[in-house]
Amino acid sequence: MSKQRKSLNMFHLPAKVIKDRYRLCPKCGNFAHFSLEQFYCVVCGTKMIEECKRCKEPIIYPTSKFCPICGESYLEI
Repeated sequence: MSKQRKSLNMFHLPAKVIKDRYRLCPKCGNFAHFSLEQFYCVVCGTKMIEECKRCKEPIIYPTSKFCPICGESYLEI
């Protein structure tokens, strides 16, 4: 390995993932960014959820219907 390539690898830092958080309506699927402090759905009036009810993982994908960690559905059936 060349000296130049070694020196580049020396400065490689692991990537840090910053997760945005969202609230999701379990009835109609509407969503709002966590920072808006919207606790009830503006479409149907249902209380919004901000984490998976099974594993408590925060909702980080605004259009997701299932938890990416445990597979639990966010929507009421």
